[in-house]
Amino acid sequence: MIDLTHPVEVSAPAPLFTLPSNQYEAVHLADLTKEHNVLLFFMREFSCPSCRQTVSHLKSLHAELQAADVSTVIIGGGDRKYAEQLATLYKLPFPVLADLKREVYAQYGLHKVVKFNQQSGTYLIDKHGVLRYMRQATLAFQNFSARDLMEAVHQLGGKLEALPS
Repeated sequence: MIDLTHPVEVSAPAPLFTLPSNQYEAVHLADLTKEHNVLLFFMREFSCPSCRQTVSHLKSLHAELQAADVSTVIIGGGDRKYAEQLATLYKLPFPVLADLKREVYAQYGLHKVVKFNQQSGTYLIDKHGVLRYMRQATLAFQNFSARDLMEAVHQLGGKLEALPS
């Protein structure tokens, strides 16, 4: 049962979930946060060009995020075959999860605006399962800030070479 009575907020426990991945396995957030800090990026749609650009940017930051003990996870609203297509097309080194009913989107406060415009979001969760950074967007071009994200990673104690502009 999904609890929508408590909105997601920074410094509060992140909502737990289990979703299927492009790698044919279920991914449990609780398992991921036992070992690493976790970056979640919720795409508006698997086909959203702006979101795909963000996914590509996250791929370029992958080594730096890993060095800071951050595991990246992409979540899209659709079935597993679209997650697999995205991961294959971009040769992603991290899992892409499928939230067909968008229940996890709702847990993280992401909804469709005017019934068709899905919000996107970027969340950083620490090893204790606490949400440390959150950026939600209705407009595609506002869905991601590498500078803000990497500053939040730095605050977790991760080592960074330089903050991207």
